[in-house]
Amino acid sequence: MNTKWFVGLVVVLIAVGGIWYFAQKPNSENSGNLKIGVLVPLTQTSASYGEDVRAGVELAQKQYGKNSIEVIYEDSKCDVKAATDAAIKLVTIDHVQAIIGDVCWTEIVAKITEPAKVLVMSTGSAQSEVRDAGDYVFRLKLDSSVDSKALADKLYKDFGARKISLLHVNDNWGTGIAVNFRAQFEKLGGQIVTADAFKQTDNDFRTYLSKIKSVAPDYIMMTGYPGQAGLIAKQARELGVSAKLAAYRGGIGDETINLGGSAAEGLIFLDEFNDVSPTDATKSFTQAFKDANHRSPGLFAVMGYDAFNLYAAGLTKCGVNTECIKNYFYNLKNYQGAEGVISFDDHGDVLKNLVLKTIKGGQFVKAE
Repeated sequence: MNTKWFVGLVVVLIAVGGIWYFAQKPNSENSGNLKIGVLVPLTQTSASYGEDVRAGVELAQKQYGKNSIEVIYEDSKCDVKAATDAAIKLVTIDHVQAIIGDVCWTEIVAKITEPAKVLVMSTGSAQSEVRDAGDYVFRLKLDSSVDSKALADKLYKDFGARKISLLHVNDNWGTGIAVNFRAQFEKLGGQIVTADAFKQTDNDFRTYLSKIKSVAPDYIMMTGYPGQAGLIAKQARELGVSAKLAAYRGGIGDETINLGGSAAEGLIFLDEFNDVSPTDATKSFTQAFKDANHRSPGLFAVMGYDAFNLYAAGLTKCGVNTECIKNYFYNLKNYQGAEGVISFDDHGDVLKNLVLKTIKGGQFVKAE
């Protein structure tokens, strides 16, 4: 099915069904309980992102320890149709007042949530379309134009990169990052010597890497999923590619280290989660997450954790009044989240700092 046609049809259906929905919707502001839908990929390619968000939400809910917030999980599969269907269910059947998610398709989900004035706290969806998705939409993940350009600056100015090969997944997310990175790097005077896009399902990158080897770039800039980044690193070294490695943060995770092994050593990236020079709040979260899950948390886990706690703070201040909670978020300044200090701009996009990281000794550490 054509995606644009399908989304258009959904919007029409939502508009036609709007009167029915608002007639059936319970009075949330008098109910006393906040119902949150967690809409993330729990299966398919991006399931690791969704499972991390879920683990963060579950930890926050356990620590919250009250019955005034109910959580309902739905699998978006990082797929437009699945995310749309799940959002419709959450809004029209479950009558949620708020959503955490999606990781992949927040701007599509917003077509359903915005007319119903349902709050959305996105824990992903770095594409620029999210910025103007709606008045009730907030995002804990930086817009890809922000950190992709910052990484281009860092590689050019601090690491002396002048020639770079781009290798990215061929979807809106990967293409958008590549476009923004390229524009900034070339603006600084750098050269993109090769640019190739691969499929979400690819696991053999040798054809691209052979071409990259022939032009001898200073760095390969990768954007894909965590397992793909590990495989690219491994296959690059097996082919004798000597270029250093950099990557967009959304494509880095434990799988990068597990699959890349020693080949992933030295890979650099900018991260939004500063667990390498942590605040007390970050330390507390990290230890609690390790105790509960027997592993270290990553960016998506801490975004899930902070998203739940932001809704809890809104509930404390406003009760179950989504208009009040929305305004509370817009006026929020320097909130101490587990991932760092958080504020939102007038589009609902997060404002926070970045930290440069690398892989050393099979661990994510602060880059010097």
